[in-house]
Parts: sequence; structure tokens; C-alpha cells
Amino acid sequence: DVMVALPTTVAADVGRTPPGTQVEIKGKLVSAATIEADHSKAACVYHMSTIEEERQKSGSKDNDTEWREVRRNVRYAPVEIEDASGRAGVRLEDATIEGDDVVDRTERGGHGWGIYAKRYRETILRAGEDVYVLATVLDGGSLGADPAGRNAFIVSVKSEEARTKDNIDTAEWLLIIAMGLGAIGAGVLAWPFVMG
Repeated sequence: DVMVALPTTVAADVGRTPPGTQVEIKGKLVSAATIEADHSKAACVYHMSTIEEERQKSGSKDNDTEWREVRRNVRYAPVEIEDASGRAGVRLEDATIEGDDVVDRTERGGHGWGIYAKRYRETILRAGEDVYVLATVLDGGSLGADPAGRNAFIVSVKSEEARTKDNIDTAEWLLIIAMGLGAIGAGVLAWPFVMG
């Protein structure tokens, strides 16, 4: 696991690290200018706000419905990560962001013909929030997405320990599912011989 293998870099060392190097940093997000999130109106440095509509499936004669995303708005403010050593700039664009889910609301009825419900969702990052950043050092000494596309770029409100535990739990479940599917497959293959 990359997170376990990488030593933590301090913000002051980012400017002295060769571009293209993958680093992890833990600290607080700081920003001179925040933005307002669409649904929650919270002051933040990042938000992803979506609206989905529940509609009747096209071609369906029954009351089968499906959810379709009809609006997505993603915005970023300029941010830095700060620790005891100093600050380093973080370009949030193209990051996998694990923020705070602040809105998950469904409204039914009164949305017009053929729309049964609307779902509003929003994830944000706030200034002053502790984050874990796994990123690539860019030219100029900021952090961001790897131009070569080799390294992961993650900004998360979860700690490294929490992220590692989530990854282990997911891997264990995938292993259990794979073993179960393997057992079913073996049973299906053996069935003709049992019956014969």
C-alpha cells in the first residue's frame, strides 16, 4: 500500500523535493478566499454539488423509475496545506476528494411533469480542516495531480490510519466475494458430473 510505504513529508520540504515525486502530507487546509457551497451555503474551499431527478424509465410501461444526474457543480478555492514547518500550495483540480457530506436530501412531488423526486447532494472541504494529502510535487513546488498519470492524488478528511483501515476492509470483502463466487463456479462445473 502506497500510503503505508511513503514517509510523511513536511510542507517546508515540498519546494526542495524534485518534481514528479509522490509525497504524503498531513496538515490543515488554509485559504485566503473561501467560496459558498450551492446547497448548504457553507463557506468552503471545495464543493461538489449535484441534483438528481427520479423519472419514469424511457420506454417503460410500468412505474419503473430511474435516477438521473441533471446538474453537477464543482468549484475550488486556492488552498495550501499547513503544518508546523510551513505551507505548501495544493492544486485541488483532478484530486480524488474525500470531504464532508453535508447535504443528502430527497424532495418528493411538485417538481413538474414526469419528475417524481429530486435528490440534492453536496460534499465540501472547509478551511482549517485537518486533511491527509497524497500528491505529486509539481514544477514550482506545489502539490497536485501527476502529469504522467502514474501516481494517485487524494485529499481526504480521513486520517491515514482510517483510510488504510477502509482499504483493508474493502480488500477483505472483495476476497470473501471472490472466494464465494469461486465456490459457486466450482459447484456449477461439478454439477454435470454429480448428476451423471
